Amino acid sequence: MRTAQALQRRTRRAAAALGLTATGLEVLGVLVLHDAPSQRDLAGHLRLAPATLTPVLDALEERGALQRVRDAADRRVVRVSVTARGRELCTEASAGVERLLAGLPRPGPERVAVVREHLLELLAALDRPEPRPVDSVDAMPVRALLMDYAGVLTEAPELLDVVARARAAGVATALVSDAQVVPDACAAAFDLLALGDALGVRKPDPELYRRVAGRLGVGVAECVVVDDHVRNVRGARAAGAVVVHHRSADVTVMELEALLDLR
Repeated sequence: MRTAQALQRRTRRAAAALGLTATGLEVLGVLVLHDAPSQRDLAGHLRLAPATLTPVLDALEERGALQRVRDAADRRVVRVSVTARGRELCTEASAGVERLLAGLPRPGPERVAVVREHLLELLAALDRPEPRPVDSVDAMPVRALLMDYAGVLTEAPELLDVVARARAAGVATALVSDAQVVPDACAAAFDLLALGDALGVRKPDPELYRRVAGRLGVGVAECVVVDDHVRNVRGARAAGAVVVHHRSADVTVMELEALLDLR
């Protein structure tokens, strides 16, 4: 265990030298080996919940290391592929790990054979657990969608279709906005309206998201918040919610479909 932890620390240092997290490096490694897997399959390869994977993909996409596109045959599927820059980062990080490991003692063939035999004996003696499905990874399922109005729905009204699909799938929904008034058609699309300081606090106070979650009967960690302002994104994240930083309708729709398992 201590050996594995020490190796992980060295891997993290190699990744950090390139501005990557260890998970980000692992994502790139999987994408190099697998040609454009779906976002769901990628989560399965990494043993990560979709909500955990999304911010990692966001960061890598911002760096130009990967791209996400809809499957031409099934528009509901989002495929993730590594870019040339992503391959370069993966190669550089691998070289960095090799340099960090270069000074470590390397056992001779005889010792390797002994260790290998011992490991095989251990494997034969242990019952191998069944692989856990992605949905069973230790992460809260997303049960509520909290969406901003100005800058999100005003710029991408097609997101109301995602809201409708989420409600039909049993996801609680709330419109969380600094606006005091919104169009009736927009208001009717949500289970709860949290406009202005109606709940006693305003964005970007993390307490606002906790109160909205409480009104919806879910934990804040079970909420995904969509907002276009960085300060509000930070407030929602500080509260413990899953966050989608809205930049374009296509990307936001793809991320919500993956997080909410909308098919």
